[in-house]
Amino acid sequence: MAIFLIAGGSGMIGKSLSQKLNASDHEVRILSRKGISDVAAGTFQWDPAKDWVDEKAFEGVDYVINLAGAGIASKRWSSSRKKVIIDSRVRSTLLLKKYLQKEKKVRAYLGASAIGFYGNRPGELLSEESLPGKGFLSETCQLWESAHNQIAGLGIRTVILRIGIVLDADGGAFPKMVMPFKLGLGNTFGSGKQIYSWIHVQDVCGLFQMLALNENAKGIYNLVSPNPKTQKAFAESIRKNLFPKSLIVPVPEIALQVGLGEMKNTVMDSAEVSAGKVLGLGYSFIFPELAGALVNL
Repeated sequence: MAIFLIAGGSGMIGKSLSQKLNASDHEVRILSRKGISDVAAGTFQWDPAKDWVDEKAFEGVDYVINLAGAGIASKRWSSSRKKVIIDSRVRSTLLLKKYLQKEKKVRAYLGASAIGFYGNRPGELLSEESLPGKGFLSETCQLWESAHNQIAGLGIRTVILRIGIVLDADGGAFPKMVMPFKLGLGNTFGSGKQIYSWIHVQDVCGLFQMLALNENAKGIYNLVSPNPKTQKAFAESIRKNLFPKSLIVPVPEIALQVGLGEMKNTVMDSAEVSAGKVLGLGYSFIFPELAGALVNL
């Protein structure tokens, strides 16, 4: 049994990951900004904005997983919202670094990032060695990863996970993607040719656990399925497998620009991201194909 400390453990990935780790007989502790510390429940209070965390959370910890950060698409990207998105990631990571400097027995640190690092890259196959792209999402990921790398500088084995579009019925982007289908009118965006690199939440959790426990794993890993799809194919698969009575209506890019502003990049950016590195470590995807992933949400 190992002890895992998860920052951002009450979010979409954190909840599922906690369940998986508990089912594997590991102890899970959560850093939470809400309520008070409850050692018996494994919940410890922290406040990155005030540079404070309950130090008891770190006692005896083997692995630290950092998922903390404000929602990317939960509010329109005003200048102040962009600052919140970046600061919530960077400040929380630097706060963890402050306390990890004191903890010499932590076996590994795993820090979340996203495939937004690559930006809009049509026509390219993107690996962990690919250069960063442009735009706010890429800038955010670069700053986040730079903070993670400061923890690597402490001599702690560090894994950075660039996570794709996570399929989870209860959170993240997917419920917003399927809402129009529930109302009978799904959408393609622009040409629909942009590539979506997706991953089922169960595979996200499986990869986090594998990369934590594999002592040879370090550096950057893409967390995406081996079978990305165009946005049009993605929409058609949602209709076919989940909402066969719905129609699919194209939404022009100009309408997205008017409705979402710069946030349109979250649905218009194209990134065909390779899963080759995690496959090379021997990971076997639970849901390698989109249809199977969709019917198991």
